[in-house]
Amino acid sequence: MNVNIRHVSVGSIVILSLFFACATVPGQEPAAHKSPESGNVGDAQVRYAEANLRLAEIELEIALTANKKIASTYSALTVQRLRNNVSYAKEMVRFEAGDHSDHSLHKLHLADLEMERQFAEAELAAVVQAIEAVPGSVDALEIARFRAAAEVARLAVDKARDPKVTQSPIDHLQWRIDRIRSELTRLYVRMDRIESRN
Repeated sequence: MNVNIRHVSVGSIVILSLFFACATVPGQEPAAHKSPESGNVGDAQVRYAEANLRLAEIELEIALTANKKIASTYSALTVQRLRNNVSYAKEMVRFEAGDHSDHSLHKLHLADLEMERQFAEAELAAVVQAIEAVPGSVDALEIARFRAAAEVARLAVDKARDPKVTQSPIDHLQWRIDRIRSELTRLYVRMDRIESRN
C-alpha cells in the first residue's frame, strides 16, 4: 500500500511525537513493566538502542565505502552527520543500559542541538564560499534563509541551556514539541522543492 506522507498533517505528527515523548521526560526514569511476551521493557529499550547503534554504524560504513569507490558520493557534511548520529546512538545505549553518571536525557538532547548548530553553520559557510567563488550564484532570499537558520540553531542551544527550560518537565516537553513543529514545516518545504524539480 502506497502512503502519501504529504497528506499527513503537521499537527498529527506533533501529537504522535507528544505521545511518545511523554513516555520519558527529564528527571523521570522510564517505568519497568513486564509482560509474558516481551519481558522487561527496560531490556527491550537497551536492545532497541543497540540495534539503532548498529544501523547507524552500517549507514556510516556505507557512506565511507561509497566515497572510497567514487569520491564525494556522499558530501563531507553528510558523512559528518552520520558520524554524529553514531556518537548519539552510543550515548543512548549507555543511557538505556543505566549509565546516568555523567549525562541525562536533556544532556543528550543538548548534544543533538549542538550537532544541528554545527550543521547549520557549516551550510551557511558553504553558501558564503559559493558566493565568493561565483557572485550571484545563490539567491538573496536563500542566503537570508541560511543565515536565519544558523541563528535559530545557535539560539536553540542557548535556550536549551536555560534553567527555566529544564526546571519543569512539561515546559521542556512543550519546547521540544515546538521545535518538532518547526522542523516538520521546513521538511515539507524541502519536499516541495524536490518534487517541483522532478
